[in-house]
Amino acid sequence: MIKLLKNKLEKYFSIIKINFSKVLVYKYSFLIEIISLLFQFTASTYIWKYILENSPQIKNYSVISLTSYLLFSTIIKAITQNTTSIDIEKDIRTGNIYNFLILPIDYIFLYLFRDIGSSLGRILLNSWLIGIYGLLFFNVNIYYGIVNYLLFFISIVFSILIYSEISILIGLISFWTVSQNGLRYANSVISAFFSGSLIPLDFYPDLLKKISLFLPYRSIIYVPITILQTNTIYSNLFQLLIQFLWVSVLFFINNKLKIKAFNSLEIVGG
Repeated sequence: MIKLLKNKLEKYFSIIKINFSKVLVYKYSFLIEIISLLFQFTASTYIWKYILENSPQIKNYSVISLTSYLLFSTIIKAITQNTTSIDIEKDIRTGNIYNFLILPIDYIFLYLFRDIGSSLGRILLNSWLIGIYGLLFFNVNIYYGIVNYLLFFISIVFSILIYSEISILIGLISFWTVSQNGLRYANSVISAFFSGSLIPLDFYPDLLKKISLFLPYRSIIYVPITILQTNTIYSNLFQLLIQFLWVSVLFFINNKLKIKAFNSLEIVGG
């Protein structure tokens, strides 16, 4: 039993290692990605500086705290991005998905660990460059407590898993759709709006804030940054619990879809 568990863990850790290495190999494509993210961060920051020029604070956010929020939002976006939904659709369209009926690797875990490996590579390659850029050219606050950063890093792990599971969900839906382009675009728009990547959710009307509570997107960006910038330990632990619940719910849904999809493959394949 222990040997079997050890073998499984070794397989999944090898997936992390392979995809971590892939990020480093294709570093120039990621540099283009960094430039794009830095441009978005710079543009957003100057727009908000102009808006806040004649007002010291909006919704308890000063220029410094809002710039800091946008910086960490950009870092999290750089870490969590993936191509999972596209790759799953490609598996389905090319028939490569049949190989996973016989491989001793769970399809969902394969992509989860793949995205973890890619995210680790992005942390090494992207996040620190974005952080240094923010520190050099903008007035930001990065001086939070050790406990805040510890909980923040745990929250980032949940963010990676949640974003990955949403991408897996969209990919699996390709079993029953002609193309996932429309769904993928809709997801990117909803994610940008309800994750808090554009502006903090505190700026939204009450109705939209209430809607965001019932969606997993706020747990991707808004929650980790709130945990970092808030010193209320019980509130932060509660937010981590919510993230964990979203990871569990999305995994349950994806597993049900995977079983249904793979059963249909076995029937078709004979």
